[in-house]
Amino acid sequence: AIAAAVVRPLADRMYASPVLSFARGGRDASRCSATPSAGGRSPCTPSSVQLTSQISFEAGALAAPLPINVQLMTLSPRSDGAVLLRLSHQFSLDEAITSLSTQIVDRLEGASSFALLAKVNLSQLFRPSALSVRHATEVSLTANQDKVSILKKRREALRWPGADEEPPHGWRSLLFNFSASPIVTLGPMEIKTFLLQPM
Repeated sequence: AIAAAVVRPLADRMYASPVLSFARGGRDASRCSATPSAGGRSPCTPSSVQLTSQISFEAGALAAPLPINVQLMTLSPRSDGAVLLRLSHQFSLDEAITSLSTQIVDRLEGASSFALLAKVNLSQLFRPSALSVRHATEVSLTANQDKVSILKKRREALRWPGADEEPPHGWRSLLFNFSASPIVTLGPMEIKTFLLQPM
């Protein structure tokens, strides 16, 4: 459990590290040439003074950090105007940390709750300037079926042995209704996929 608390977030940060991309700004691209000017620089190569004043830029789409046991796996626009969002719970049921020193738990920022259910509010997940969510629908992992119809088919096909017995891991059969509550519940090792409708 201790190794998972340290290694898994580190591995996720390395595997899913941000992709940096840059665009030329504030200059006419037609003036740019591969041939250096008399001063030895291309007309589109900024001076060190210009670079210093331009690189102090910071941006982020999330309004607040996700719970420590949740990772944003996919955020991708679709051709129909919707945005595909996948959230995953990063830890397993047996990865709760109960016997660590206070110093280690403080350093791991709430590590004792890694295996607990995580809740994310989709309506407040993003900064309004980045993405305002008007509506969200939970779909299958491949985003080709509505999750409500999948769960309905599953209930019809699967009958538990006892009439009053509850199936294990009840959170897996929770129905998501954005209009009733925009809060998503993720259980251990669960991945949920949503189609977001921007305002």
